[in-house]
Order: sequence, then C-alpha cells, then structure tokens
Amino acid sequence: EMKPIPIGWFRGHLYKGRWPSFYCTNNPRFVEYIRQQVYLFCEIGSDAIMVDDSGGTFFAAHRGGCFCPYCMSGFRDYLKNKYSTEQLQGMGVENTDTFDYRQMVLKHVKDTKTYIPMAKKGESPLSADFFDFLVRSDVALFESLKTMSCKLAGRYVPMGWDNVDFAGSRAPYYPFLDASISEINHQHFSVG
Repeated sequence: EMKPIPIGWFRGHLYKGRWPSFYCTNNPRFVEYIRQQVYLFCEIGSDAIMVDDSGGTFFAAHRGGCFCPYCMSGFRDYLKNKYSTEQLQGMGVENTDTFDYRQMVLKHVKDTKTYIPMAKKGESPLSADFFDFLVRSDVALFESLKTMSCKLAGRYVPMGWDNVDFAGSRAPYYPFLDASISEINHQHFSVG
C-alpha cells in the first residue's frame, strides 16, 4: 500500500499520535492553509517570508512520491497536456479520465520502499514523468506564493528558506529564492 511518507528528521516527534508526513502541494486544504499564512504575514507588514523545510511533493518525490487522489488527478492532467492519446495508450494508459498511476505502480511493486529503486533506475512505468509532475507542482505553488505576497504587500517581498541544496537538485526554486540559510547540526559542536 502506498501510504504517506514520514518526515525522517521528525522521528520521535509525534503529532496526535502520528509521525508527521510530507505535505502535499496538490491538496487544496494545504494550499489554502499556506496561502492564508502568506496573507497574514503580508497583512502585518512582514519584511520577508522565510519557509522552513519547504518542499512537500518535491521532498516526497525523492522518497517515492505522493499517490494521493489530488496528485493522481493532477498527474492525469499533466499526461494529457504532454502526450497524445495514442502515445499514452502505447505507455499503458487506456483512459486518461480514469487512469490511476498508483494502481499502475502497484502492479510492479508492493510499497514505496520497493518503488524508489525501480523509479530511480527508470524501471517503473512513467516514473520520470511522475517525478517531473511532483517537482513542477511544488515549484508552481511556491512561485504563486511569491507572486501573491508581492501583490498583497504592494511591493517586492523577498522569500527565503533553509536547507537549500547547492548541488542543484533544488535548482527549479532558484528563480524566486532571495535568501537561504544552511542548517548546521548543533550536535557536532561544543562550547568551551
């Protein structure tokens, strides 16, 4: 079964008895929540917006992906816009209106742990397209938040976040990233 992917660095920090999972940038409830946060920051006149541990579907994509109904619906639209009906049928997608990528994947793997190695090797059907869709979803959300904050504030609002990977895997975010803060593991340092 394809279940939510727990956030590894939150190990031991349960919320309501559950290990926190990566959020889904395609879930309308999450989008509304994060947009409300940006609205409130702009209302109080914040100088900038800092996002901590950003990367919902982006982070999930690197750990197997989000297979929620919102992502399945969005992925159908992504495929419809990228490929012709004939091309999709050649890839095993008979009906784009009812296609469920999760079900296609489950024919080849039993869970996220077995999906990840197959997807990385390109052995899982449509895995490169699914990864691209998840990354684009996350980038589109944060790009819209940047635009929204500037419009609401009536001025340019810088946006930054921590955990920026300068090796390039987060390069899609760079065009609207104004600042970054790298975290340092405090456990490696001692005073005195």
